[in-house]
Amino acid sequence: MSIDIQRRQTIRQGIEITFRGCEPDANGEPSGEFIEIEPVVPPLNFDALESLEEKLQTLTSQPTKSSMSTLVDALIRALMRNYTGVPRWLITQTIDVANMSDMMVALMDVSGLKRKEIEDAKKAVAVPPMNDSDGTISIAS
Repeated sequence: MSIDIQRRQTIRQGIEITFRGCEPDANGEPSGEFIEIEPVVPPLNFDALESLEEKLQTLTSQPTKSSMSTLVDALIRALMRNYTGVPRWLITQTIDVANMSDMMVALMDVSGLKRKEIEDAKKAVAVPPMNDSDGTISIAS
């Protein structure tokens, strides 16, 4: 078995993640040629976000089968924007309990979801300026 990963004509900006694995044999055991690639993982587009919305809402940093499966699905959908032929097995062999949380944060950040969550939290904590009786503006502390 061999893989044929092709770049699309336009590569969208994103983050680089190194994927490593061995091609699986007929029984699914990694036994083939070792592959290491560092593709650019772009943000999820609207179609991907819409189709994965329910799964993404239940995504946790805990290394559960469900969370790992959702992360793999999201990475595949993101990678499809820049490449053809990236096999699922390469992603599943790369994600493990040690790097799952970092990969999830990286994917959500590049998609703007984590960044929006952080910005919303900052806005909720920010205290608006208050006008004093003399018309000056003071900041509550």
